[in-house]
Amino acid sequence: MGPFVQEESPRRADARRNAERVQRVALEVLERRGSEATVMDVAREAGVGKATVYRNFPTKASLLAFAAEHHGRWLLDRIDATLAASDEDRFAALIRDTMLRIRSAPILLESLRPHDGPEPPVGGAVSERLSRVVEAGIAAGRLRPDTTVDDLGLLIIGASEYLAARGASEVDALRAAELIARAVGRP
Repeated sequence: MGPFVQEESPRRADARRNAERVQRVALEVLERRGSEATVMDVAREAGVGKATVYRNFPTKASLLAFAAEHHGRWLLDRIDATLAASDEDRFAALIRDTMLRIRSAPILLESLRPHDGPEPPVGGAVSERLSRVVEAGIAAGRLRPDTTVDDLGLLIIGASEYLAARGASEVDALRAAELIARAVGRP
């Protein structure tokens, strides 16, 4: 080993593993319980003390922001795949996948809802890329010419809220996605 390379101490490696476990478990807990999840829920399921969770997420807001960022990145990747695809069903597939993801991870719905305060960092990128999907769909004649990103928000978030309140099944989410795709599709 050279003079500038330090071997990782066992304690540092343990802290890194704990941090990775806390982040993974935090996402799992938040996916199941949404913002109702507590720091104690995360600590209990991760098998660590609450101080370990607080070292990674000093506030509940930072815990929620981490989950929103994680799911926002998933949505960005999914939108990018839609932009790169050339098949006619790419827009319907984006809606379907988003509805299914919201159903399995309610924290995504919470992060997509309009709210007061600054927009999450990934939020602006989602809106910008989604507007490119809409523009491409309109230009290709696959979407109604008056379709907007706000329309998609209204339909996807509104339908997801309704389905979540009913404890709807995956089949219900798929049907809602199909209805939304048809609603904004070219008549």
